[in-house]
Amino acid sequence: MQLREKERERIRQKKKLEQKRQRLGQLIPDEDEEDDEEQQGEILTQNEESQEQSNETENPTQIPVKQPIKQKDDFSVDWIMQKAKQAEEEKKKQEDLKKQQELELTMSYAEKKKLRHQRKREMKALLLKQKEELEQALAKQKKEEEEELRKEKEEEEQLKFMGRREAKKRMEQLMIERQKKQIKKQRKQRFSLFDLQKSMNGKED
Repeated sequence: MQLREKERERIRQKKKLEQKRQRLGQLIPDEDEEDDEEQQGEILTQNEESQEQSNETENPTQIPVKQPIKQKDDFSVDWIMQKAKQAEEEKKKQEDLKKQQELELTMSYAEKKKLRHQRKREMKALLLKQKEELEQALAKQKKEEEEELRKEKEEEEQLKFMGRREAKKRMEQLMIERQKKQIKKQRKQRFSLFDLQKSMNGKED
């Protein structure tokens, strides 16, 4: 009985192995099939290369022409002087801070507390001053924008009394001038925001 059971188990295992071998045989391509695939791949590659060559002869690659680099508008003298003044003030601020830190090392707790209160009062006064300056700058900017809009409307009204060609030429000039003004305005706003952020970071320290 045991021999028969062993024989049956051996036959079952043999069938399982044969089924696995058949499944693997379906997944693994024959050598002839691999050769056919390689030949097809070579034919496709040759066709692609010949197509690329024909495209190059029909549509030769165009070398991009370098455009002249536009020069940025120079910063005004007032702006340069303002930045130099701010740099000098920042340097002085750092030196004063260093002196205060050295002084705090020799102070008592009560003296340090008094100094902190004094700094808070000074910082509050500085914030109020900066807020006032910002409001004045915004009011001035709004006034300048209103003046620009008024001038633009006047220019557009004058175009109605010009010839078509002359009006078109003048309109193009106006568009270029407006773009330049817009670029200057954006650059000025960017530097203003940078200065404001820098000053706020200094307050947090």
